[in-house]
Amino acid sequence: TNSELIKALILSEQAKITPLKVGQLRQLEIANEWDFIEQDLRNPEFWLFLQDINSKYQNHIELIFGIVSGEINHEDPYYTFQYFNNRLKQEDDETVENIWAEIKKIYMQLKEWYTDREYYHLIGYLIINDYTIKELLSKSSQLDKSDFKMFLKNEILEGININEIESYTYFSDRSELKNILILFNIISIIRSENPSLRFNFGQFKKQSWDIEHIHSVSSEIPEKRNHQIDWLREVSNYSKDKKLKKEIEAFLKIKGERDFDSIFEKIVRTYSENNNLSDVNDISNLALLDAGTNRGYKNAVSPIKRATIIEKELNGQFIPLCTRNVFLKYYSSSVEQMTFWGKADRENYLKKLKDTLSKYLIPVKQ
Repeated sequence: TNSELIKALILSEQAKITPLKVGQLRQLEIANEWDFIEQDLRNPEFWLFLQDINSKYQNHIELIFGIVSGEINHEDPYYTFQYFNNRLKQEDDETVENIWAEIKKIYMQLKEWYTDREYYHLIGYLIINDYTIKELLSKSSQLDKSDFKMFLKNEILEGININEIESYTYFSDRSELKNILILFNIISIIRSENPSLRFNFGQFKKQSWDIEHIHSVSSEIPEKRNHQIDWLREVSNYSKDKKLKKEIEAFLKIKGERDFDSIFEKIVRTYSENNNLSDVNDISNLALLDAGTNRGYKNAVSPIKRATIIEKELNGQFIPLCTRNVFLKYYSSSVEQMTFWGKADRENYLKKLKDTLSKYLIPVKQ
């Protein structure tokens, strides 16, 4: 690999140092520092903060060499090695010590970003939105820390309409809508008083994510027969309404064509505020949910979604903080009922979402 060739190049240069023992000692020091950086970058949380799950690097330290060389899918598979080899040959004042100091400086900068909670979340968000580490490092070198954080926040603001959060709906641009919900999670964690709380970018990158209705809407009626049956059985297993359970069981026993729409509507009404069936597609009824939980037949009533999310989190699956908070009604001023996601719940959720994003981001915009 490029990194193995570069390592051999660097260590062989140290062998030329006289006296011999001094060169051997420096070889050992660099080899130990190299191994430390490589092992640290193999920490899955650190690595997946910087890279996606399909990273091409066998040796993780090669990421840093690639940043310095500017290698991006270059046709020559050994472009990065050739870059450093040429630097040592062509530049009279270039030394291995200069190159190694440059590599360590970048590593220490990446490590600082990873360990600082605010940097970690702001930079992690920009990386999942296709910002490169190289361009962020370049900007960081031009600014002091406070100005760099301001730059990060302003870059985030460029991709969303922060002043009209309430205008986003289920039918809005999917990327923008998803980013709003990701930011809600990230900024909630930044503002949390729990210093150990961090957004798990690694787990986030390993899963596919959907925008899900918190409260069921009639437009998401299960279409496939097997999904309809699964949906009804799940409601029956959850429901404590004996009359409703009997109706479901009777419906499941009918052979041939069955009017699923009417029983579907009746169930959704049962778990709706004031028995009122209405589609709510604005952001106050939306949350981020992994595609595996947001199953193909969709539209489980909200108590079942809540129970599913709790079970998955208990089993160790990554559930975004704010998604969990929504289904546990942490943002609601009153939790007298947990059966449906009503108007008051939506208003409280929207207010919290707007306040969280605007109080953190808007004062920065210039």
